[in-house]
Formats: sequence, C-alpha cells, structure tokens
Amino acid sequence: MTLEEMQQATLDFWRTNFPRSMRAMSREQMLTQSRACARLTRAEMDSLKAVGLDEATRGRKPETSTVWHRRRP
Repeated sequence: MTLEEMQQATLDFWRTNFPRSMRAMSREQMLTQSRACARLTRAEMDSLKAVGLDEATRGRKPETSTVWHRRRP
C-alpha cells in the first residue's frame, strides 16, 4: 500500500465511524491527521519487515494498531 492509499483508507474509516468528529475538522486538519497516521503505519510496517514478517502478515498487523484504533481523529 502506498502512503496515499493508507491516508485514503484512514479518511474512509474515520468518515464511516466518526462522522460527527470529521464534520468538526477542517479539510486541512483531516489531511494532516490522516497523513500522520499513514506515516506511522508505514513506519510500523517497515519495522515488522525488519524483524522478518512477510508482506501479507505485515499488511494485516497494523490494522490492529496505529490507524485502526477505535478512537476519534
């Protein structure tokens, strides 16, 4: 996944699960926050790669961590 794809997935998740919070944010805030989450996810995936996890497993692991926590953006 590219950073842009991760960012879009984050925005989609937030819009679905936290619509009220998303309406309260400016477009720039949404983009800044989702970009930061995408970068954290990429860093986590790179760390998982460094310890030897394969690509398929790396792609699933971050779903339970940085971006996908059920907290408001």
